[in-house]
Amino acid sequence: MRRSQLLTYLTGTLLLLWTVIVVVLVSTEPDPGEADPSSLAAAFSHAVRSQDLAAGRRLVAGDPGDERIIGLLKEARCGSSVEAPGDFLQIVTADGGICGRIPISRLDGRWYLDPWADPLGGRP
Repeated sequence: MRRSQLLTYLTGTLLLLWTVIVVVLVSTEPDPGEADPSSLAAAFSHAVRSQDLAAGRRLVAGDPGDERIIGLLKEARCGSSVEAPGDFLQIVTADGGICGRIPISRLDGRWYLDPWADPLGGRP
């Protein structure tokens, strides 16, 4: 009887430890999207420079698929910086020209890239 009681306590302790680990891992994960358009522009610019799929995925609302996000990151390399002048991100070349625009939207207080629009739609 003593052995079964010890096994019960050990099982309970392991379950509690597993629950704590899962809660800590989930709470340290960064929130998707960004707090404002300028932060979204900076985060997207970093994702484009590093061609970081995980960072790009975190900035897109919904799940348009990895191929679409990779395409967005590759197409946006036409510029040297990203600005947020309104409800879109503007990809700016080194000489100040605009090589593309990406629509953005606000959802639950966070800003995201709009995954359902043409990635560089509205090229001037």
